[in-house]
Amino acid sequence: MAPGESTVVELIFKTRSYKTRISKYATIYSNDPVQSTDKIHLSANVYASTDTALPFTLPPGNVSLSKDSKKGKIVLENKGDSRLWIEPAGGLLEGLSLKVKNDDPKPGQKSELRFEWKDDFEKENVERSVTFLVYGEGADSTRFSVPIVLQGTDPAPPPKVTRPKRTTTGKSIDAKKRTVRRPARRTTSATEDPRVVKPAKTEKAETTKPVDAEKPVPSPTAKEKLSLEKKTEESKSKNSPQPAGIESEENQ
Repeated sequence: MAPGESTVVELIFKTRSYKTRISKYATIYSNDPVQSTDKIHLSANVYASTDTALPFTLPPGNVSLSKDSKKGKIVLENKGDSRLWIEPAGGLLEGLSLKVKNDDPKPGQKSELRFEWKDDFEKENVERSVTFLVYGEGADSTRFSVPIVLQGTDPAPPPKVTRPKRTTTGKSIDAKKRTVRRPARRTTSATEDPRVVKPAKTEKAETTKPVDAEKPVPSPTAKEKLSLEKKTEESKSKNSPQPAGIESEENQ
């Protein structure tokens, strides 16, 4: 730049990987003898987008084709503010044709994906899918798949589901015939309040009666004492030996 001229410096900052408050700076180098470098500071608040997907809707379910109904369709609606572009992501199943009505719907418009089967149907059901790419203005592409079901001419019936039987101690128990025993329901009288908790009953300890002690022998009377003393003396006199030369009254 010549002396006295000026210019504009454009700074481009990509916020794709930021989701908070940021502070950056850029350094400008020059041959200015007074100030050879200059820093430009930049601060901003970066908010993440609430919805990064392309705004379009698809009905749930699949496209079912049969011998009696070889055509089917699915409708896509643009719910956003910009135009969309729709195209198949790959090749189609052999025998299946596709026509897209309005492949670049504007905001609020709809697209029809029309399918038709031009070949013979197999005996069994065949399940396939078709994948589509959707592009938007200033947005990344996304994809979705449409399930295709080719109804068979003579499909096999679905297998029967049987409940397994439980075996305990060698005996077979059928789950259907199993009975559940419930505890007997306790009934309360009209005067009994079920909210009142009664104390648990305690068993009375067994008590043993003491064995009667031997009764004391009553003391003898005076008459009985005299009779007992007399008998004792008589027994002593009979058992004691008599001295020589003395005879008892009985011998005399």
